[in-house]
Amino acid sequence: MDWNLVYTHGGPQDAQMEALRRVYYHLKNDGYLYIGIENRFGFQYLLGGKDHNGLPFVSLLPRFMANLLSKRFAGEPYTTYQYSIYGYKKALQEVGFSEIKFYAPLPQYRTPLFYIPLDNVNVLNYFFKNIFPLFNMVSPEVKRHYAFQYKVAKIGVKIALIFKLTWLAKFIAPGFSIIAKK
Repeated sequence: MDWNLVYTHGGPQDAQMEALRRVYYHLKNDGYLYIGIENRFGFQYLLGGKDHNGLPFVSLLPRFMANLLSKRFAGEPYTTYQYSIYGYKKALQEVGFSEIKFYAPLPQYRTPLFYIPLDNVNVLNYFFKNIFPLFNMVSPEVKRHYAFQYKVAKIGVKIALIFKLTWLAKFIAPGFSIIAKK
């Protein structure tokens, strides 16, 4: 089987689905797929962070609007197709994966210090009450890099704990670690 994942038919979503189908096909029965990926509606994008096309807030928009803005301001079509927790789950199920588990790799999926299961509100509550405040102990460089995000997150965490809204974290986690079984 040719593992060349260059796909020239259709758009980014077609290419992504074809890649998932190929992985699924080659995976052993009862095998697992691990994906580390951004969340389309991640906290960082809500604060104006730029996705791979270099434009702020674009990942939050409907695809056709993201494409128009990307062509206008980046000079190329929008091909950074990220998804929400439900979008990734739907794509994986469509290909045939089951037992799909989502974790929040924090502070982000490339350099995680924690993997928080997003389907367990008790773990989320524990993390936000007991682990999240430890950010004050990180190095000055890390503190400077995440200063604004941490200030906003600190307010959000307080509100979430007071009003029992920690279950909403799965929608705005910066990214996901996804484990799916064939």
